[in-house]
Amino acid sequence: MNNLKLVIIAVFSVLILEVSVLLCVVPRPAYSDSEKRPLASFPTFSMSSYLAGDFTADISTYYNDTIPGRDFFKDLTGQISGLWGIRLGDVKLYGVNDNSGVIRDEEDETTAETENVFFPEDAEAAVAGTPETEPVTQQPEETEPTTPETEAVTEPVTEAVTEPVTEEPQPETEPVTEAVTEAVTESNDEVIKVIVNKEHVDMYRGDEYTFDVRLRLRGNPDRNVTVTVEPASVAEHIGNFAIRAKSVGEATVTFSASNGVKTSCTITVTENPDAGAVVDEYLSQYGIIIDGTRAMSLYGGSYKAARTYMSALEQYYDALDGKVNVYSMVIPTASAFYCPPKYAKYNASQMEMCNYIRDNLSSKIKHVEVYSPLFEHKDEDLYLRTDHHWSPLGAYYAAKAFAETAGVPFSDLSTFESHTIKDFLGSMYYSYTQDPVLLNNPEDFIYYTPTGVTHSTTYRRPDGTGEFSSAFFIPMSNRGGAYCTFMGGDDKITHVTTSAGTGRKLVIIKESFGNAIPGYLFGAFDDIYVIDLRYFELNTIEFIKETGATDLLFATCTFTASGPVSLFTNLLTQAP
Repeated sequence: MNNLKLVIIAVFSVLILEVSVLLCVVPRPAYSDSEKRPLASFPTFSMSSYLAGDFTADISTYYNDTIPGRDFFKDLTGQISGLWGIRLGDVKLYGVNDNSGVIRDEEDETTAETENVFFPEDAEAAVAGTPETEPVTQQPEETEPTTPETEAVTEPVTEAVTEPVTEEPQPETEPVTEAVTEAVTESNDEVIKVIVNKEHVDMYRGDEYTFDVRLRLRGNPDRNVTVTVEPASVAEHIGNFAIRAKSVGEATVTFSASNGVKTSCTITVTENPDAGAVVDEYLSQYGIIIDGTRAMSLYGGSYKAARTYMSALEQYYDALDGKVNVYSMVIPTASAFYCPPKYAKYNASQMEMCNYIRDNLSSKIKHVEVYSPLFEHKDEDLYLRTDHHWSPLGAYYAAKAFAETAGVPFSDLSTFESHTIKDFLGSMYYSYTQDPVLLNNPEDFIYYTPTGVTHSTTYRRPDGTGEFSSAFFIPMSNRGGAYCTFMGGDDKITHVTTSAGTGRKLVIIKESFGNAIPGYLFGAFDDIYVIDLRYFELNTIEFIKETGATDLLFATCTFTASGPVSLFTNLLTQAP
């Protein structure tokens, strides 16, 4: 027995000795892909730091921070952590609660900013609160919502094209077994195409799903859309393009324009195996939704915050003496297009918020319509599956919409050079869920660099000091840092000088969604300045005037435009 104890002690002593030797001789990492940061470096010796104890403390920090295989062990931890959360079929939920999916019009700004809901990282946050009554996603009383049934024309046609003008929705007829007409507006000419966001929807009995229905128009035609559900015993139209599943079976929903142009969608209705209080309890405890291999944050926001955003943009215009074109680009996030229908009640309508901001902007501000082109191209890889950002392709369509609004040249994507970073894993894995499904399904990060135009880039710290030159596109790790390919991250003041020769100068105020936009505009502006509203420390108005800017673009996602209201107003008054 004593011999066995000695053997065990000897074995463990050898193992400990081997691990100690390995930790001393195996190369230590200098950068963490998963945490997107440089790791601690070995401290430089000085007598003062040694006597103060800092030298030995820094050595301890160095060895703890640079353990060989650090990212491997973090991934292993993620595999274990992936057992957390609730998976219902192919969908997994983190932090989704009964207050998700709410656009509020609260009076208490403080409450709106501090409610406990999931927001993406880096303060790209919306404001969703805990209402006293049943959550709803309707517009505030003072302004009627823009109907979702029309779509601005985004492709050229052979005849003159005018922007569709929406009117207040007409009262709907009783949605039982007969066709129901949704009044979009009244006019003449021709509907070219009826576009619906889904070709097939799986629903549980009792669920409701609202279709996004849009029209491609020539001229200004009658925009009435007739909704027919057959058989009516399976599902029914309940108004505003919403369908309620009544019984198990299959149904066809047909959307017909007044000139006979139509499109259809099929619905399969089944019983919900997880129906009842258990599912509701799970949904009230967790925060991100993973549908298959795609992770996304569910949206909630505040109309009051959106009004503050709109007011701030008008203040910028006035403070710049009306001499600078000011643009609003509100970018929808992935859940606007890819949220499973059965969880739609936890995901407020980003289309409603985008339309609300568009329709209530001051006439001084130019609206950049990005929801429509993204909606039309939603079957392409517009959003990253493992990250909370859009993809560079999604940013391309938004940049194109901005160039058209600003009246500047814009190059087709075919003229850009594409670059692929393999096996990208983004913030939805590393920063939030560490879900093994995401870990085992990394994605390609494809970005595009312009050709035919020269450019140079300089950077400064947020306080305006420390200027240095570097590349605009900085290829990053294939693990967690690929989105930082643009400008190397968020916090710097960036200045790009180009050979465009248009005489136009652009300032972009953004959060990280805006990082992917500037590279598409090198052929449109002679100078492009990029500042992040979360880090910039100078007075914005003074900065813009010093640049001689002709154009000012606000490019933020819906969470930011309807969320942290102080981000936009602070920049107006802060002193350097």
